[in-house]
Amino acid sequence: MSRYFVIGVSLMALLLAACSSIKVATIPPPPSTAKVRIYVEAVSTIIGSKGRWGISAEDFSDKQIRNIERILQQSGIFEVVNDDDVGAVLGEQQPTRWDLEQNNWALAHRITDALHADYALILERGKGKNSGSFFETVLINAATGKRFGVSLQFFNRAKGEGAWPSGTPTVAYRELFKDAKGDLLNTAVRKSMLPTSTPPGTTRTKRAEKEKSLALKEKESTERKRAETVDDTKTTVSVKDQKTETGSRIINMDDQDSGLFETAPAGTGERLVVYDLEAVENLKPTALILSECLREELFKFRRFSLVNRENLLQLMDELKFHQSGFVDEKQAVQLGKGMAANQVVTGRLGPLGGSYLLQAKRIDVQSLGTKALGSLKCKQGEEELLLEQLPALAKKLAEAP
Repeated sequence: MSRYFVIGVSLMALLLAACSSIKVATIPPPPSTAKVRIYVEAVSTIIGSKGRWGISAEDFSDKQIRNIERILQQSGIFEVVNDDDVGAVLGEQQPTRWDLEQNNWALAHRITDALHADYALILERGKGKNSGSFFETVLINAATGKRFGVSLQFFNRAKGEGAWPSGTPTVAYRELFKDAKGDLLNTAVRKSMLPTSTPPGTTRTKRAEKEKSLALKEKESTERKRAETVDDTKTTVSVKDQKTETGSRIINMDDQDSGLFETAPAGTGERLVVYDLEAVENLKPTALILSECLREELFKFRRFSLVNRENLLQLMDELKFHQSGFVDEKQAVQLGKGMAANQVVTGRLGPLGGSYLLQAKRIDVQSLGTKALGSLKCKQGEEELLLEQLPALAKKLAEAP
């Protein structure tokens, strides 16, 4: 037996020992919902011997998890795994980025499975050898293993400004959503096919088994598509804003204008409110994903000044409105007037036989007249076609040339 083999076996044993150093317990499946269940973890990394943080890793983790939880929960799409569930699975253990990432993110998958989550979202703050800092987000699909990531990198921050501007987590999530929206849509649609409550005589375990079965079918479909096409997320490039070997987009924030940090979308022209698409309970997360994508597409035309969704939700809360409770379009218009909007976009997503139908219209606040309308349709199982067709719908609603 060669000494190289012995060394190799020893290193493998050490690696396996390191992998097993984080103990993972399992909890019973939680009550079922149509929302996308997500586990959030925050870690700190310093590359090299120089550099230190202004706040401890524990304080950073607590603060950023709270920040991203607020963003995720406010979207209406996600159910964030609570602290009690995470504590039951990990106890007082604090996994590092290295712990989570090694062996193709094996530990991240183990934790996500133990928490019965659909995704893991890893937030990382880091300092590089060149004194720059970065804020990275990595989203991992527990069923398919597909990963998405956005790394915001800061190299020329002046002294006293801190590692990055406030609002960085919001920007990171917004950019991550752009890349992962198709994957999130598939997951939301898959969950909409499952009962959101446990029928009499049915155990949660049976529901979990059905969900795993649907996820396995999704994974097999993904693998077939990968075999048929070239996976561009594996291409290694050095240009910023392109995908790297890890599937992350790197954005050098020193080359970006301040527009990414605006709390409300910029734009000129008439003030426009885009309401969330209405839908039955089990389709609401799917409708919310499509709503956010529709706002993004309308914003690209720069023909309207879009009202920020956060401001919309705040006013709705103050006026005791709930979008699912709108009786007619007049109430939607009334709320639009409260935000000094000139026009509003309303719509609905619903099943139609073996298909999904998305309808939307743009309404003038003063006249209550319909300015533009359009619809999209796709067969069940081909929901990504809705995302592909959204730019055309947005163009029609905006009456863009």
